[in-house]
Amino acid sequence: MHDYNEIIGRYEDELLNRVTPFWAERAVDRENGGFFNSLDREGNCFDTAKSIAMQWRNVYMFAALYNSEYSKDEYLELARFGFDFCWRTRRPDDGGYPAMTNAAGTPLMPGRGGFMGTMIFVYAGCACAELFRATGEERFREEARSCFTNYLAGLKESEHFSRSELFPPMRRRGCYMHLCHLCRTMLVCGCEFDDKVRTALEMTFEIIPRFYCPEAGRWLESVPTDGGFRLESSLFRTVIPGHDFETMWFLIQGAELAENREILGRVPEWTLRIFDYTTDRKNGGLFYYMDALDKPVWDGRDMVKGWWTHNEALLAAAFSYRISGDERLFERFREVDEWSWRHFRDPDYPEWFGLVNYDGTVSNGFKGSPSKTFFHLPRALYNCIQVFKALAK
Repeated sequence: MHDYNEIIGRYEDELLNRVTPFWAERAVDRENGGFFNSLDREGNCFDTAKSIAMQWRNVYMFAALYNSEYSKDEYLELARFGFDFCWRTRRPDDGGYPAMTNAAGTPLMPGRGGFMGTMIFVYAGCACAELFRATGEERFREEARSCFTNYLAGLKESEHFSRSELFPPMRRRGCYMHLCHLCRTMLVCGCEFDDKVRTALEMTFEIIPRFYCPEAGRWLESVPTDGGFRLESSLFRTVIPGHDFETMWFLIQGAELAENREILGRVPEWTLRIFDYTTDRKNGGLFYYMDALDKPVWDGRDMVKGWWTHNEALLAAAFSYRISGDERLFERFREVDEWSWRHFRDPDYPEWFGLVNYDGTVSNGFKGSPSKTFFHLPRALYNCIQVFKALAK
């Protein structure tokens, strides 16, 4: 018999007493609004530029915690505080947001900001849906729906773009896994309209499996829109283990809501397969970036390991174990849990390190960045708590 209560207690303490207070006390910009992104080991801001995607992730996480059994008025206040800052940066002509601003909210990267500019709609949509759930204020539901509509339009546009014959129109898996999550969040929070959200959710169940490449035995990040794979180029052989794991638990949550038993029946084995090729057997932990055919990763991203990869692996293992009861998945959870606690968790200051070297040693120690904020770690801690509470009943 597994001691689920030990996991629950440890994760609750980490979430409520170390991680959440760190961001609530150190990241809030009371002068300009919003949240500082770039925080050093102790929580001091070292760059005042603000990623709007990260701002929305903060809003989402504080609103989601307010909607949880750990609800505090402070969490809703912080979610509203972050929303107000983001709303000031919104472009009224197309409903979009800049990718980056200075501390006061003046855009540093105007326009949609490319791929991440489109992805902002996912984070904003999820945040506004949770705010609607928390408050019942129609303005939040309207913005969630606007973000959903803009995201689908941007997704369609991106898949018809081609720079040359060497670069055919591509479909990104990250787009569809995030769409799955956005749809599920909107449905749970009461933001459905005209059956569009549920229809989009069903579409993700059809498209996401196409990113699995049988020849490589791995999930690819990009595939040509017209089908097939492009394994002759390293650009199309990119494997991002964090996305692999994130896809799995997003699919479980979405498929449970939609009662899609086919997807639910396949995910546990998919998850085990991902662990097979992403686990570093020599040094422990999980690889950050990989080549689908184990060729060199030329930009060196295979030389570090990321906190969020391990956060997503914890979630994929926990969710897959809950729906299958396969003990191999609990073993994988325990392995990642132990390695993460030993290498990413800072024993002296709150929050986790963002990146460590391939052998687990710390070389930088940052706690916040334009890609790391109050999101992946607290989301993993909270959702793992919910999984093991359900199993402990």
